[in-house]
Amino acid sequence: MKKVLLSEILTPSVKITSPDAVISEVLAEMAALKISCVVAVDAERRPQGIFTERDAVRLLAERRALGKLKMAEVMSTPPFSSAADIDFREAYRLLQERGFRHLVVVDSEGCLLGIVTEGDFMQRLDVGDLSEFKSAERVMSRNIVTVDVDDSIADAISLMSRNRYSCVVVMREQIPYGILTERDVVRLAPLIDDVGDTPISSVVRTPLITAPPGMKLPDAIKLMTQHKIRHLVVTENDNLLGLLTRHDLVKTLQGSYVHFLHETIQVQRKELFRLSQQRSLFKLHDAALAASANAIIIADRQAVIQWANPAFSLLTGYTLEETVGSSMRDLVKSGEHSPEFYVEFWRTLLDGRVWHGEIINKHRDGTFYPEEMTVTPVRLDSDEITHFIAIKQDISERKQAEAQIYNLAFFDALTRLPNRRLLNDRLEQAKAASKRSGCYGALMFLDLDNFKPLNDEYGHEVGDLLLQEVARRINSCVREVDTVARFGGDEFVVILKELDTDMSASTAQAGIVAEKIRIILAQPYSLTIHATQDKSAKNTVEHHCTSSIGVVLFRDHVATSIDLIKWADLAMYQAKTAGRNLIRLYDSKA
Repeated sequence: MKKVLLSEILTPSVKITSPDAVISEVLAEMAALKISCVVAVDAERRPQGIFTERDAVRLLAERRALGKLKMAEVMSTPPFSSAADIDFREAYRLLQERGFRHLVVVDSEGCLLGIVTEGDFMQRLDVGDLSEFKSAERVMSRNIVTVDVDDSIADAISLMSRNRYSCVVVMREQIPYGILTERDVVRLAPLIDDVGDTPISSVVRTPLITAPPGMKLPDAIKLMTQHKIRHLVVTENDNLLGLLTRHDLVKTLQGSYVHFLHETIQVQRKELFRLSQQRSLFKLHDAALAASANAIIIADRQAVIQWANPAFSLLTGYTLEETVGSSMRDLVKSGEHSPEFYVEFWRTLLDGRVWHGEIINKHRDGTFYPEEMTVTPVRLDSDEITHFIAIKQDISERKQAEAQIYNLAFFDALTRLPNRRLLNDRLEQAKAASKRSGCYGALMFLDLDNFKPLNDEYGHEVGDLLLQEVARRINSCVREVDTVARFGGDEFVVILKELDTDMSASTAQAGIVAEKIRIILAQPYSLTIHATQDKSAKNTVEHHCTSSIGVVLFRDHVATSIDLIKWADLAMYQAKTAGRNLIRLYDSKA
């Protein structure tokens, strides 16, 4: 596979501006020139930041007054940049890992040479590599953001920004009707104050260019080129199936290069392991061995591991031969962190700053483990970063201890239900949620009616078994968003969140749950205990007990959590006084 350098595919005619440029003028130029970005440079043409169509969507979604807003206030900085002498496929891989779509290319002095976009990659990648893919359906994205023609332009822009999508598909009566792209948003920027709240139907691009799911990918590329579009909506019988973007196509073409890299890396691993022992790494070894009690790896600027100590093998399960030549990015990656986490991680390192924190990684056997890691960028004979040193420590035991402390602080040791401290926190959260949504919440106070005789006759061991079973039964009656807590002794509290905006409906809903709990707690209990002398011998105690339940509703409540618990407790005592095994709703007028 022929090597093609960035210098051969970059676009040198980049639109540049000063960081002090007024952003409204920048947007106007982007719309007029139909370009996807503008680069801010200093007097020596050193890139200071970049403003893209996606940045424009984010800015307009915030409905900020453009006015005299400066480029420096909204541009992404520092821009992701690269030297011109790396292979364009490797450059695309780096862009993918960091989630960017524009690569600023600079010379040895850090001055701007040009920019590379997905369009440039598309022109260089071999369309013949798509022959293994039968149709657009194999490559298209199915996670699509849609809006209705009657939705406002501002709402559509907000959806694009929130989901970080390059377009939204506009639907009319459940049928794809048009499309609004980031480029359209840039075009609308000067008018957004006037048209932001008008229906999207007034500006959406129609007719919609669509393709059937069975269209061959080379044909899809020709169709997109013919109509000068970057998004192709895939439909069948007026049903929206997916969206084929230039990003999807470039990513697919890049797949052939990933296979090429994999084969190359396998061949070079032994050579890399030998090279890792040479004099060029002696200084790095000396620094790493100073902390050899922890796992240590040394990687080059491309994150390829050059050296690892035995502690790393013990931590991860990978031998040194398996480790050296592997990517620091992928070897123990667990998938437990978001792409944004890794973007910020590498941005910190490439800025020359030390990264320190906790991360979840994956052992060779597939198990996950938490580790504390410090990664330090290293500069040897120049000011450029040449390597990274990572020092790792397994913190599983510390995390277990922290979890144990947390459980002791916030959960009842017998029933594993939230205790009073966590109950108060959950109740405050429920009150705040009720105030935001306008929906009622409910608090129930439960007391077992026939618990003390069981304790007196059979002892606390049997009483504990009953309390554990009661906790399980109550939990089975509520939703995951609700809370069941042990208040103390044989008393339990239930918090129901987000019922209804209507008080009567909420009262009925709370009553249904309370009745469900009352009925299930009144069912007989079979409690199995072990004999004191012979542990293999078992005795079963049959017991029957009921519960009295007090209920209070709340919404926009000025009352404290203590008041709500007190009122529910009063209602519960009314249930007991009335004969037990009953439910009573708190009445403030009673």
